[in-house]
Amino acid sequence: LNFDQASYQAGDPVTVNGSNFLATGFEPTAKRGALVLVPSSVTDTSFQLALPDNALTSSLSATNGNGTATSPTTLKVRPTINGDPAPNEAAAGTHITLNGKTFTGTSSVKFNGVVAGFVVGIGGTSLNVTVPASAVDGPITVTNAGGATSTTNPFLLDGKVASFAPAAAPGGANVTINGTGFGLAPVVNFVHAAAPAQIVSSTPTTIVAKVPPDARNGPIAVTTPHNTPISAAIFKPLLKVLSFDQASYQAGHTVTVNGTNFLGNGVPTAKLGATPLVLGTETDMTLQFVVPDNGLTSSLSVTGGNGTSIGPTPLKIRPTITSGPLPNEAAAGTHVTITGKTFTGTTSVKFNQVVASAFVVGVGGTSLDVTVPPGAQSGPISVTNAGGTSTSATFTIDPRIASFGPLSGSTGMLMTINGSGLLGADRVDFAGGVSAVPTNVTATSLKVVVPPGATTGHVSVHTAAGSSPPSAGTLTVTFSVTSIAPTTGDYNTDVTVTGLGLTGVTAVKFNGIAGVIQPGGTATVLHVHAPAAGAISGHVTVWKSAASVQTPQDFTLLALSNVAPDAALPGQQVVLTGHGFTGATNVEFGIFDANFNVDNDGQITATVPTRATGSTVGVTVPGGTATSAFTVLTVRINEFSTGTTGASEDEFVELENTGSTSADLKGCQVIYRPAASTNGSTDVVIGDFTSSTVLAAKGFDVLGGASYPTPDFAHPVDLPAVGGGLALECGTSHTISDSLGWGTATNAFVEGTAAGAPAADSSAARTPDGTDTNDNSSDFTQDSTPTAGAQNDAP
Repeated sequence: LNFDQASYQAGDPVTVNGSNFLATGFEPTAKRGALVLVPSSVTDTSFQLALPDNALTSSLSATNGNGTATSPTTLKVRPTINGDPAPNEAAAGTHITLNGKTFTGTSSVKFNGVVAGFVVGIGGTSLNVTVPASAVDGPITVTNAGGATSTTNPFLLDGKVASFAPAAAPGGANVTINGTGFGLAPVVNFVHAAAPAQIVSSTPTTIVAKVPPDARNGPIAVTTPHNTPISAAIFKPLLKVLSFDQASYQAGHTVTVNGTNFLGNGVPTAKLGATPLVLGTETDMTLQFVVPDNGLTSSLSVTGGNGTSIGPTPLKIRPTITSGPLPNEAAAGTHVTITGKTFTGTTSVKFNQVVASAFVVGVGGTSLDVTVPPGAQSGPISVTNAGGTSTSATFTIDPRIASFGPLSGSTGMLMTINGSGLLGADRVDFAGGVSAVPTNVTATSLKVVVPPGATTGHVSVHTAAGSSPPSAGTLTVTFSVTSIAPTTGDYNTDVTVTGLGLTGVTAVKFNGIAGVIQPGGTATVLHVHAPAAGAISGHVTVWKSAASVQTPQDFTLLALSNVAPDAALPGQQVVLTGHGFTGATNVEFGIFDANFNVDNDGQITATVPTRATGSTVGVTVPGGTATSAFTVLTVRINEFSTGTTGASEDEFVELENTGSTSADLKGCQVIYRPAASTNGSTDVVIGDFTSSTVLAAKGFDVLGGASYPTPDFAHPVDLPAVGGGLALECGTSHTISDSLGWGTATNAFVEGTAAGAPAADSSAARTPDGTDTNDNSSDFTQDSTPTAGAQNDAP
């Protein structure tokens, strides 16, 4: 015998396959165990059976007249579940009922694979099942010897919170929540928290979650897929101080305290050490307060309804300097007062990093009396306590001299000055009006060489703070030179040396070359002739045997012995001869700077500058200036006429030597420039003095037009009546000696304002002759009777 399926349920038709069921001519009988069954649809090889409601898994036998056959395997009858369990949604531990058939012999009941306890009802038609603790949503499966059957619809497991631990914790701490039915993605909420808690781990029965920083007293709620159970117990968030918004503060500063759960159970209070604080703005995660005037560095404690938290580090309160120091400038040893707050507990006071060992904190910590230390340096004063450091405005250390040595000696001697406030000293002042730059400068000492020119007297030190009072002691200078005169001169110049202790002088050297000491010297005055040759510019040293002192001024070899020529026009070259021209910085004719070239130490070639005047020429070198007589010649364009319109027979340009010395026009040109021309590209030479042309003092030279009768020099162009410009230029550089513009002229030859254009048969003339105010309109007047080559008519 065998069956058409592997297993069946009560009421299922069963087809039994075999052979010879009708061999005796009669239908066989059948039994399932001891239960008699009535076959139907019998054939020689098969028959059918209907399984009754009480059918259980067992063997099957069939009997006919020839005997009985038993199935080699059992006929398996699995459970039948009618509909959903009641209820079909519940929490773990709930008893539910499954109705159906063939529950007798049930071996297991599982909620989506999780084994549950059960009791089979009478007749095997019901099951009373307890929802297991770790159950999850899914079908319920009932298994017996015949197989397993599952519910059609899933069983829905409701969540349930059983407990949590710890009962109180600060924000960020882990809380373990125990229960059932939490599902795969539960959401945990604490009272007042703006966002769900962070889940660290979860199972259907256990959740580990972090306490939100803004949680407050209340139950914990867990949202599952089907419900939101709430804990029976109340969770208490513990407030916690985490940090401060700054590293340190001063009295009056607003402090922001960062933390968690400050409002977990009511409004908190706070203390700085033992000092109660008045809280300002309060939130779940921040508190604010103003540091009181008497606040000192100490721990901060915050207390709420659930407990007290102390900050992880002390709240640091550094000093506050409100005014001072008074005075703000003083010497070492002076008492100064600093006013402020939080000076109690001061550990150090420094003057620009130099420790002041002597200070006293005033009553209430609002003042400091400090003694300026000996090595103090100008700069801010810093005050330090346990909370940090604060600095004042710059305090200035005045220099003071305590002592110096040696007390006497000659100039050039190295001396040491001791005192305070000397750092940054830039000079030491000596009697005699001279100073020296110190070396090896510290706050308390320096070294300095007694400079040339120093005399017996007190010394003082100068710093950025000013000058120290004169030293108490007197420096006695036994050998010095206070001056030499002159400081520039030629070889063999007589130089007067003035000083102290000059009796017994054995040599006076100019840049190392000995001069000739003259007889008749005294202890304070000595005459010496400069050396007759050599490079004598430089330091002058006065010797007494092996001892020497340097003069405060250097001597410069400089002499201007000859000027050739000794008179010239602007633009003409002049050769200067003498000594000491190397390094010359300027050559001046009168007050006008000239272009020049140093040919060698004894010669300079210079060009008389444009429009120069004066009666001297000078050469300047770094050590001084040498001058010589020189005459700047003045030749002026004294009168001109543009002639009758259309004719040139009466056009002329008159030059006059207005000086008292003859002038040679060699190398000079008279230039005409059109009225609107702005440069020399359209210039026309109307007079070119290529050879010597000497004008006597007050003499004239006339340049005439093409038809002018008997000119001194004929010019090739007509001069437009409406306007133009004329210039007298000399030398290769075309230096302008004199120029003018008339009528519509706007070119560079115009001096000041252009002169009026002369009328026909008239001229424009300087009246009186040679008048030159550097304004053409003022210098020239109309002359109806031109006087070419002669004195102009009176105005």
